[in-house]
Amino acid sequence: MVTYLPLFFLQEKISELQTALFYNFSSSVFKPPTSLIRALTVDDCGQIWFCMPVHGGLVNELDKDFPCLLQFFRKGLNFHVRITGHAHIVNDPEEVNGIAWAANDMKSAWIMGKIMLVKAKIQHADYFEQKSKAAAQKKEWASVMKNLYALIFQADEPKLSLNRIRAKSNGYPGRIQYQ
Repeated sequence: MVTYLPLFFLQEKISELQTALFYNFSSSVFKPPTSLIRALTVDDCGQIWFCMPVHGGLVNELDKDFPCLLQFFRKGLNFHVRITGHAHIVNDPEEVNGIAWAANDMKSAWIMGKIMLVKAKIQHADYFEQKSKAAAQKKEWASVMKNLYALIFQADEPKLSLNRIRAKSNGYPGRIQYQ
């Protein structure tokens, strides 16, 4: 079992998934709502950058630092990532203008107050991978065939025995007793 996820692995998986549910765990009255976000980038410091819509123009009243949870997922992929960390709403115009990867239209939307830029510092990451349905069905099919073989050829200890269950109707339709 791997207990440490390297940053380059998380960067690759987050860029592949891109979409996350953002949960704010602040106890403040004015806090950013739970939102569906799209990760812009994951920098080398372990910060996930994303934009959120401004709800009601209350950006100045919101907590600037708060604990958060990001659950990254994408339909059709057999893995997802859960990140817990500490989020920070970026308000400094110099910091926003100094971001090389940010597009000019994103910067202008931030200046006009339509979006808020958030960076979340990764404190803990969990990676979950599900087995494919084909592999699970193949295993289930092998189990059925093994039990059928045991039933047909009367092996010593069949896993499934139809002889052990006997139904008796007692004369009433729909009422069955098992012995």
